[in-house]
Amino acid sequence: MKKIIFALIALCAVIGCSQKPSFKIDGTVEGVTGKAVLSYMNPVSKSKVNDTVAIENGKFLFNGSVEDVFPAVIEILPADGKPASARLYIENAPLEVKLDWSSVKEGHRSGRIITSAEICGGVNNTFKKAYAAIPDSIMAQEKYKEFAAKKAEMDKPEMRADWSNYMKVYGQFMTEYRDAFDSVAIETDRAKKAFIRANADVECAAEEFSKFISDIQLEEIEEIFNVFTPKVQNCYLAKRVKDEIQALNAIKPGNMATDFTLKTLAGDDFTLSSLKGKYVVLDFWASWCGPCRASMPGVKELYAKYKDKGLEVVGISCDSKAEDWKKASEEEQIPWINLIDTQDGNRVATKYAVHYIPTMYLLDKDGKMVGKMKHHELDAKLKELLGE
Repeated sequence: MKKIIFALIALCAVIGCSQKPSFKIDGTVEGVTGKAVLSYMNPVSKSKVNDTVAIENGKFLFNGSVEDVFPAVIEILPADGKPASARLYIENAPLEVKLDWSSVKEGHRSGRIITSAEICGGVNNTFKKAYAAIPDSIMAQEKYKEFAAKKAEMDKPEMRADWSNYMKVYGQFMTEYRDAFDSVAIETDRAKKAFIRANADVECAAEEFSKFISDIQLEEIEEIFNVFTPKVQNCYLAKRVKDEIQALNAIKPGNMATDFTLKTLAGDDFTLSSLKGKYVVLDFWASWCGPCRASMPGVKELYAKYKDKGLEVVGISCDSKAEDWKKASEEEQIPWINLIDTQDGNRVATKYAVHYIPTMYLLDKDGKMVGKMKHHELDAKLKELLGE
């Protein structure tokens, strides 16, 4: 008998240890019948997950398991109306989602949004809720009382009825309260970074930190990234920060430029390293970028001035649609090597830490980085290297 009991205990232990971590989402959306759809992209398996359940008596339930923490969407499909959605983080934890259907508003790009969505449970959703409250906590300080009251008045929907007048009035407001705007922004950024540091074991903290990386130096990015636990450093939501650190280190002057192969207008492959022996300007641009298009005449002057002395220009379009790139290329009559960067998930712009366009880099004859430069800096450097 004792042997049987011990065998059962051992079997239970094995079963318990083999159970995968899982999530359970208890959802409520009162006054709605229809279906609920949980959607998220799983970059680990490179597949999109769509799970559909019925809404019964205003309630719905999802069960499952994920390998990592991912952004997700719950879309409500009412039996007698238009759909609307709310965002959350899917993680292996019990989650409770309460959706207020009366709060649905039209979104600009993402369809109808459930603006009042209470999401409880899981460290990531808990972090996100507290993190989102930081700007209001800064504005609630006594020293910003007057500024906060004025801003609340300016943010009322009825103020936007006459858009041209609103822009004029808001511009005057920003001028009058410029110091307050700047002070609030500085305090908010400082408080957000402190909160990120204090939650170094939360994956969502890495995603929020990624929103700072285009405006801070490599040293600060590395310093904060190193605060995160190994679990967070290696999670999906930290990928953008890791890619940025890799890119910023790669583009340091003196390092070999990251090689790449992209398509030309003719559909042929072009590889950067084929230009070794020439000075190269990498010009990141797009058809929709006004400053990029405005800079074209200046780049053409540089190209005409130095192309016979060993300079080549490689234009890299960041357009999402090849048709837009081709049309703009024809309009601009681009004379240099002209490529499009459409490698989803593996963009050349990411490898070169490009956040704003136009962005131009100069490479030397050995294919090494000289640096990021503006037009006047390029002209001066090329004059130094290649002569008048």
